[in-house]
Amino acid sequence: MLSLNTVFSVAEDKPGNIWFGTDNGLLCYERSSGLYRHYIASRNPSDSSISSNSVYTLFSDSRGILWIGTQSGLNRYLASRDRFITYSTKDGLPSNLIYEILEDKRHAIWLSTNYGIASFFPDSTGFFRYDLADGLQNYEFNLGAAYCSRTGEVFFGGISGLNFFHPDSLIRSGKEPKVRIGEIELVYRNGAIRRIYEAPDVLVIPPEVKVFHIDFAVLDFQNPVKNRYGYKLVSSGEKGEWIDLQNRNTATFASLSPGLYQFSLRGANAEQQWSREIYSMQIKVLAPFYRSTTALVLYVLLLGVLIAGFINWRTRNLRMSNKILLERHIDSLRIEKQRKELEIKNKAITDSLRYAQRIQSALMPSEKMVKKIFPESFIFFRPRDIVSGDFYWIHQKNGIISIATVDCTGHGVPGAFMSIIGYELLRTVTGHQFVSDPAWVLNELNSGLRSIFGDSEHVSLKDGMDVSFVIIEKQKRKLRFAGAFSPLFIVRNDKILEIDGDRFSVALTQDTEDVREFQSHEIDLLPEDVVYMFSDGYVDQFGGPEGKKFKYRRFRFLLLNIYRLSMEEQKRMLENTFDNWKGENDQVDDVLVIGFRPLSE
Repeated sequence: MLSLNTVFSVAEDKPGNIWFGTDNGLLCYERSSGLYRHYIASRNPSDSSISSNSVYTLFSDSRGILWIGTQSGLNRYLASRDRFITYSTKDGLPSNLIYEILEDKRHAIWLSTNYGIASFFPDSTGFFRYDLADGLQNYEFNLGAAYCSRTGEVFFGGISGLNFFHPDSLIRSGKEPKVRIGEIELVYRNGAIRRIYEAPDVLVIPPEVKVFHIDFAVLDFQNPVKNRYGYKLVSSGEKGEWIDLQNRNTATFASLSPGLYQFSLRGANAEQQWSREIYSMQIKVLAPFYRSTTALVLYVLLLGVLIAGFINWRTRNLRMSNKILLERHIDSLRIEKQRKELEIKNKAITDSLRYAQRIQSALMPSEKMVKKIFPESFIFFRPRDIVSGDFYWIHQKNGIISIATVDCTGHGVPGAFMSIIGYELLRTVTGHQFVSDPAWVLNELNSGLRSIFGDSEHVSLKDGMDVSFVIIEKQKRKLRFAGAFSPLFIVRNDKILEIDGDRFSVALTQDTEDVREFQSHEIDLLPEDVVYMFSDGYVDQFGGPEGKKFKYRRFRFLLLNIYRLSMEEQKRMLENTFDNWKGENDQVDDVLVIGFRPLSE
């Protein structure tokens, strides 16, 4: 018996083999031989490897083709050659994360993703994509939520409801779109702007132009927001590759080298049908005077004068060569001494930062203290540098619990200084009086920062804090929240209740008329609620197979999948997911995530 980890999907192909989609690749049980085959992703992708080890869904269509939906694209299994074909966003998919696969009565394949729905015919090229403009409940869909009825009606379930439709009712015009240039804008170095409304055969770009924009449009108005554009700009005689602009209808060019270029443009309508007719225009970038023929002659003459002067200088200074060599040797000894001094100073600075880290850690409440107040809780705290600009704070008085997560401006030493100031302000604001309104606390923080830095000429609006502040009354089962550029997530009954904070930070400002008041939000708590507070370091981390940000969409999906686990297991899953996503990339910001069940005893 083969030992398996997490299994997302099971399917039987036409020859009777059983396939398993797991979190560690794709498995096949071959009934005829009783053997298992294991397919995994590779750092050097080939036809024999799948696109991702996270296989979420499997589907064997009416023609016996096995389709594999993964975290990084769609795979088609070629049984005769034991090979895979991979489809991704480069081929027209709305997203590489595939949740479910279906086949309708026309033998078209339908896919649900985390960015809409797509369909295609296996023997054709191109995908038809559907998004909110087509009436989808949301961009995000769910695993296992797909069905095709006997009447051919297709159902897909997502995070905001259900979409169902008859594929036969989706009528396509089949009309080839046309694409045209609407306007050309030249921006000169002196700030002047010149607009050209009728595109010439040859567009001449003077050397005084800093940047120029080309606006264009697809002449198809069935659903204009879904029109797509592609262009390529190549030197005369070269082929080049198309650049996909998605639905952006503007191309911007700057700092082009002088020469003759060929600009080609194509477009696709809402049905993702690309125009066969390619619009072309030549672009001639003129050289500035300093690169003209006259300038080159002057350069040659100047170079001759410089060479003659250099020879004369070299002759006069040849007798001083021994003295110069001696001086260089003395300089090298001095540099070596300075290098050693720098090493000593760097070690002293690093030791000081380590000591500052211990001071900062001593200021923040321990995880043991947090668990004493919230027995079911966890803290995932990972500074980017030795010291951190993120910190958390908790306080309990008269049966009222206050907890905050704070993201100060910057990280490293500046962020650490701001975190110490913020921590002391929180302690002062809440330590001497009864506090039940989180918005009042944030307003007091604003006032405290102004009183500290009000007379400073070196502190600007960019210096401040993003704060998530929560006050909980367990007996009344009440939660009050105020946020400064920071939201709050409450997971309840497999859904996320997202409470947005105010769209401005606790910032330092010397303009008393620009002070804005924060607002509080009150929520009734349920026994099984799980509250998550966090800074933006987790969602802003770059990584994954495409080097993109983690983003809030993946973060919400992750929380929905782990919130029923124990707090220790949730913390482990958050750490593992973050490390796997980051991979070899550098950590871009301090990371802080706090989760707790507020009504647990």
